[in-house]
Parts: sequence; C-alpha cells; structure tokens
Amino acid sequence: MATNGNSRGGLGLALAKRYLDLNDVNIQVNSTRKKGSEFILTFNQPKVETQLLRSEEKDRKTPATRMKKKRPLVLVVEDDANSQRLIQYFLKNEFGMCFAISVTKAKEQLVKKPVDLIILDLSLQGKKDGLDLVNFIREQKEYQQIPIIATTAHISVYDREQCFSAGCNDFLAKPILKQSLLETLKRYL
Repeated sequence: MATNGNSRGGLGLALAKRYLDLNDVNIQVNSTRKKGSEFILTFNQPKVETQLLRSEEKDRKTPATRMKKKRPLVLVVEDDANSQRLIQYFLKNEFGMCFAISVTKAKEQLVKKPVDLIILDLSLQGKKDGLDLVNFIREQKEYQQIPIIATTAHISVYDREQCFSAGCNDFLAKPILKQSLLETLKRYL
C-alpha cells in the first residue's frame, strides 16, 4: 500500500500475516482498485478435535469417567468480539469458557459459575476497567485464589507493574500467541 509515495501499512500487514501463520489461520485477500479490499480469515480445525469429540461421546456413557475429565472453567473478560473469538478458538479443546464485556457482567459470571481462572483485558465497557475488577476479586474471600491473567495492548513497564500491583498473577501482551496463552494457563491450572 502506498499513499502519496510514502510506504504505509506494509509492515503492519506483514506482521499480521506472520501472527496469523503462527496461529494456523489462513488469510485470503480480494482487492479491487478504488473499491477496497476484503480479508477472509479461515481458522483451521485441529485434527485432534475429532478424536476429542469421540472420546467425549464415550465419556457421556460413564458418569465416573466424565467427572474425572472436568475441564477448567475460564472467565474471559474482554469487550472486543474479535479478541473473544480468538481466545475461544485457542482454548476450546481444553477449557470451558464464559464471557463478560464489563466489570458488572464479570461479577455476575463469578456469582453464577465456579470459575477456575480469569483472562482479563484492562480496557472494558463501562466506567470501570480491568484493574477495578482485580481489586474487587482480591478483596473477596471466595474469589481471592482465582488466578488472573492480564491480556492487554498496554505493554509499558508502568502498565505491567499496575497489573501485578493490583493482584494479577501474570501478564500477556496483545496480540496473544496461542502457545503462550496455553502455557500460561497450564501453569496456573
């Protein structure tokens, strides 16, 4: 892409392509001059999923086996729909998930469900941000031990320190890589 002879956007597209490749996502571009471009992302299904579905079907037959294979429940507190979908795609084979777009909705989920871990963006809908939620959680006896992983595009040293000072257990910079996210979650679950 060139604008008035200055190169802009080329590096961003290259980085986006690299990120998608790392996470096994295909991209197709359809572009028409003076009309615009369409980007189509295809999330590849892991081959393991079919085997997991078959084993889950077998597990349904035996309640004792089903109880042994309880999947940890992750509360994803994220107001961006694309980020929610990406995290869901990354975690769907190993974790149960519930979602919230604000501090208020996250508190509702905590009351309703036995959450094992929280993935938390700092910027949320409403007047309160992710750090307000961390402060609330760390003050409540019933939620204090839940690990909280901050995920944010705010990656300065100050932002990182704020997350840890508030009570987050870990910090992942966006864009999140699948392998990093899975490794981090497995450390806490």
